[in-house]
Amino acid sequence: MAFTVEQSDLQALDLEFPGLNFSRARNCIWGTLSFACSCDRKDQKIIYSNCGESYIEDSYEIKIDFSNRDTFGFPVVYEESERIATSLKAGEIDDSKRHIDTSDGSCCLGIFPEYQWNGVTNFLYEKVIPFFYWYSFLQHHGEPPWHGFAHGHPGLIQAMSMVPSKVLKGRYSNKLCPCDSGKKYKVCCKSRDLALLRKIPLKLRIP
Repeated sequence: MAFTVEQSDLQALDLEFPGLNFSRARNCIWGTLSFACSCDRKDQKIIYSNCGESYIEDSYEIKIDFSNRDTFGFPVVYEESERIATSLKAGEIDDSKRHIDTSDGSCCLGIFPEYQWNGVTNFLYEKVIPFFYWYSFLQHHGEPPWHGFAHGHPGLIQAMSMVPSKVLKGRYSNKLCPCDSGKKYKVCCKSRDLALLRKIPLKLRIP
């Protein structure tokens, strides 16, 4: 999928994220991402209002590179201020909570095969800010607001509702979904699991 930054995106950026800039020559958005939000820890959702002790105001220097793609085909995000990398090196953040790719320094925003691109500002609100809020919360409170998955293929397997070896077996389609929604697997998490399964090598699809 090709992503282009439209004039409507630029207008929305100017209005909602004045610290961010767009370079057509570099095909990237860069600058200061500022946010002020809270979270619902149970539902693992960001709330864009002041809701008590989870409320955080913070900012990071970032770059969104539209010339490169992440695991799910979306623009790659980098933290240019290196706050997270510095905290990791100093041991202030446990390495198990590293969600920065060690090969290129890009941010591992999460596992979201179901996400549909709906413009730059939606991407910022839905995927980029939650990533940086997660780290700000961790630094403020000493614990993350919600659990994060492991890196690479192990994380994809963790994010699946059904174990990989059972996803393609028809007899599990009519069973209740392991996510405890009360729905049958085929009408609940199966399509998401299939999308994740395609990114997992055959040798890792163990029982």
